[in-house]
Amino acid sequence: MPEKQTSPYFASDIYFTEPLPWLAQTWQMLINQSQLSHALLFAGVKGLGKRHLVWQFVAYLLCQNRDSQRACGSCQSCLWLKDIKQPNLKLIPSHHLPTLIDEVDKNKKSSAKINQDKPAKSSIKIDDIRALTPFLSQHSDAPRIVVVDDADTMTVAAANALLKSLEEPAPNVYFLLITDSPTKLLPTILSRVQRVALTIPTTPIIIQGHAKDNNIQATVNYIKSHLNQNVTDVQIQQALNLVQNAPLQAMELLQSDWYAKRDLWLKTWHALRTGKRTSTAASDYWQGEVYLQDFIELCHIMLGEVMRVRYEMPATTQDINWQAYSFIANIPIDRLSALQQTIADIQRSGQQNVQDKLGYDKLMQALAET
Repeated sequence: MPEKQTSPYFASDIYFTEPLPWLAQTWQMLINQSQLSHALLFAGVKGLGKRHLVWQFVAYLLCQNRDSQRACGSCQSCLWLKDIKQPNLKLIPSHHLPTLIDEVDKNKKSSAKINQDKPAKSSIKIDDIRALTPFLSQHSDAPRIVVVDDADTMTVAAANALLKSLEEPAPNVYFLLITDSPTKLLPTILSRVQRVALTIPTTPIIIQGHAKDNNIQATVNYIKSHLNQNVTDVQIQQALNLVQNAPLQAMELLQSDWYAKRDLWLKTWHALRTGKRTSTAASDYWQGEVYLQDFIELCHIMLGEVMRVRYEMPATTQDINWQAYSFIANIPIDRLSALQQTIADIQRSGQQNVQDKLGYDKLMQALAET
């Protein structure tokens, strides 16, 4: 097993970096609004850069000496942000400091390692919202900002408590809500916020090896410049296709240990189904290769590809010789669906601190029986 590495959870530089190229248009829309809504929703797939955008916007709104494009980084407000002492900013949950959660650390090779310092998700409760009351009741000419990260984790009581503040906003108070899963928000919350339009690079982004427009080319260039390896436009396109065109998540894929083991996953599955390898031996092997959560991500991606092949659709992963796995055509769809459900169940168990070995044992047994 590769040795785990740690990295600081807090990343103050995020406030003052350049806007992500695929969100440049969104950034211009945000800073050029003549009248800013008191409640904004930043929603989209994981890895799109929502948090990167939000924290830059927080710095911009609070900066005392900003120019036409971004915060100065040197005024008292910006220094407070860097030191986590900004009195006009409240975070919910309180431990969600400005981070590169949507970013990729170029020195990390595994998503498990990238996320190991991030506190586990927990629900946002009504007491978290009620604790905002003194902050919201302050009288100040300076803007005050409430950032609600993972807003979809609010309990019903918490959402209803927040709703009251959204319906009767205090002067100069702005609520910035972030979520990967907007459908999990209450309709009443959705009706009280303005959703920020986040631009997602569309696919196919490449025609004969060349990006179609300058925005896409900037995205491709960004990915290349932030990876510690040579990567082609075609490889970038494939990774984007696998993650709903989320560039930061595509970057994570391209530099992860497990992404390069997709063909090995298929060979392991075939060996398990034919009895050439026992589930115990396969479990022991993979435990020494990648962390369980990474293996689960690998399973999700590969089963999605298997489903495409099973329905006689072109596979996204063109670097795999799918003709070598002709057995897929004979697997009943309902068994593949059941396998997907089993993997989802094991993933939920893993989030409850179930031992990796137990998760791996169950996964290999399920693969062998499909």
